[in-house]
Amino acid sequence: MTRNSRRSQGAEYAILTDEKQSPALRLESIAGIRNEKTKRIGRFCEDEYLAETAEGLAEYAGLKALSQINWPLFTSCETVMKAIF
Repeated sequence: MTRNSRRSQGAEYAILTDEKQSPALRLESIAGIRNEKTKRIGRFCEDEYLAETAEGLAEYAGLKALSQINWPLFTSCETVMKAIF
């Protein structure tokens, strides 16, 4: 991951966690960041988006498995994640 990629992810995270803005405005802001990044570095964004998708699917699968294996632990993780996001 490049320094610029980490910086844009930091900006996206800051937008996502800013509760002063409406969810629609947050998503619009993130879409603007990603569109600008795509204009600047083009095809390289595809690789980043594919990696993010794979990571998201892996996280989802892990949480689904945890919910089946250890429900109390899953619900405690869910509570923490809701507090963060």
